[in-house]
Amino acid sequence: RFNAHQDFFDIFLEEDENVVLELLSLFCNNLLNDDNLLEKDITEQFNPFCNHINSVFSDFGINVFLSRTGFIPKQDEKIINEIFVPVLQVLNDEKWREVNKIFADAFKCFTIKNPSSFSSSVTHTVSAVQAFL
Repeated sequence: RFNAHQDFFDIFLEEDENVVLELLSLFCNNLLNDDNLLEKDITEQFNPFCNHINSVFSDFGINVFLSRTGFIPKQDEKIINEIFVPVLQVLNDEKWREVNKIFADAFKCFTIKNPSSFSSSVTHTVSAVQAFL
């Protein structure tokens, strides 16, 4: 456990922001998809973690927002509260699992911030909307 903490600390301080977000994404994915836990237990563990991460990100000016879908670029609080949160709650249903995966890929591409990744983000977003419809 000590070595894992030290590795995370080193990655957090030395690596690019995208590497840190990828590491946190893997942690969240494992937490949300733990077959040994009931949905209630997952929610009880993930929601407080999510709130703490979002609070830390906000305090340090990191412009991403963690949800059950993954990391999404942070927007104005009004947009997050009135659009992102309600839409993500609807998409949280198991029947939208594949749509969520496509949206997660779109957000991941968006955070890389280069012309190629922006283009991929748009492509994934269009695919997600098509899959939803």
